[in-house]
Amino acid sequence: MANTARDLIKCSISNAPGTTGGFTLAAAAANSLMPVAGDDGLKFKLNITQNGVGTEIRKDCTYTHNGGTGSTFGRGTMVRSTGTADAALNFGSSAVVRVVPSAEDFLTTEIVGASLLPRYRAALAATAANTADTIIAYMGDSTVAGAYGSGDDWDTCRTYCPPVLLGNWLKTSMGLPVSLDAAFGQGASAVELLYDPRVTRTTWTGSNDGTPAGLGGGAYRNDTNEAASINFAFVDTFDTIEVDYLTNSGGADFTISVDGGAAIGATVSSTGTLALATTSRTCASGTHTVNINRLAGAGFICIFAVRVRHSTTKRVLCWNWGVGGSAVAAWTDTTYPWTPGNYAPTLAPHLILVQLGINDAIASRTNAEALTDYQALVDLYRPTSDIVFVTPTPVAAASATLVDQRDIVTACREIAQRNGCPIVDAAAVFGTYLAGATAGYFEPADDAVHPGPTGYQAIADAVARLPGLLR
Repeated sequence: MANTARDLIKCSISNAPGTTGGFTLAAAAANSLMPVAGDDGLKFKLNITQNGVGTEIRKDCTYTHNGGTGSTFGRGTMVRSTGTADAALNFGSSAVVRVVPSAEDFLTTEIVGASLLPRYRAALAATAANTADTIIAYMGDSTVAGAYGSGDDWDTCRTYCPPVLLGNWLKTSMGLPVSLDAAFGQGASAVELLYDPRVTRTTWTGSNDGTPAGLGGGAYRNDTNEAASINFAFVDTFDTIEVDYLTNSGGADFTISVDGGAAIGATVSSTGTLALATTSRTCASGTHTVNINRLAGAGFICIFAVRVRHSTTKRVLCWNWGVGGSAVAAWTDTTYPWTPGNYAPTLAPHLILVQLGINDAIASRTNAEALTDYQALVDLYRPTSDIVFVTPTPVAAASATLVDQRDIVTACREIAQRNGCPIVDAAAVFGTYLAGATAGYFEPADDAVHPGPTGYQAIADAVARLPGLLR
């Protein structure tokens, strides 16, 4: 059987292998294949999944052909599992066995490590020496932004998003200071005033929030012509503030302060040629709320990001770049100064986690189109950042056909393999949408696309197991 066909092997089993036994094949799953006689004696890498039990990935699983039904895969050697400390799982006869496509080799500890993450590993060393920050950006769509994590479509959903959950885990596991104190937008491109609980607004109407969108969804915008403030309650100590904002004709003026105090430095004018600008301020070291204060008068203010850091305490900075509705190609768009293809590379994170593809599947992008889009993303960001791919999680067939979803996941895996990028297979953790729903990864009230808190935690846990992520 050709390698491309072997990637379609997915079978039910007829035995109960427990924690040590092999797998007796029963029948091919829908739209999948059984191994053939020519595969006899070959060794495969397998994904074994059972609802309510978990998932194992094993290598060197020998296939023994007994005429189709009744053929077996050996148990092989553990690569990883969802069990505690990668413990073997107690599988029953409802487990499903799937041959792992070759790109998923990058999940193994033999391959992933410093050699594939050179910029990130070097940055961690600098942070350990307290000479520079390390920046991790988690790029993606609404499943990265955390939509439906709270049971509502967007309200307070930042709390549940994979970048925040991963960052919280890193705080307890990294052995270095870690901070999530940055705000890049409202998650979606619509008016999402309550997305981020850290952000409050005083007489800020939000009438045009979300237009335009930057790296974290809708920008923080005000067109009211009246004095107004927007406030960012960060939790870690800092002494440096950086604000990215839009300039154009008709821009209004604003000041920057902390804790409701006096303006720090000069008034900032948003009037000018169409551009993305950055201004910085310093303040006393401490925990502060940053205030962006719009001054009265005609015009608009459009804030794309507020970032804080400490000049003498270097940290691992985790940034949430989840934008609702975004597809792969959106992240190479260079139409405007603030669109991701222009904006994101200037920030040059040391590590970018890329979890995109759901909206490509919903739009029925072909495998060939997805390969082109993913490769353009690698070509744009790879010169300055290490890249780790996270396969998109499944959606209900009513939102995207199984064929369309498989085309995108396969493209993601292939691009990772072509470019030597590690890959975290969140799609394999979830299985199908129905399997994920049975495992509790989706909320009953969701829209058949977005995970709930358990699903978002499962994504973050899968990323956390990436070898080389910790110092």
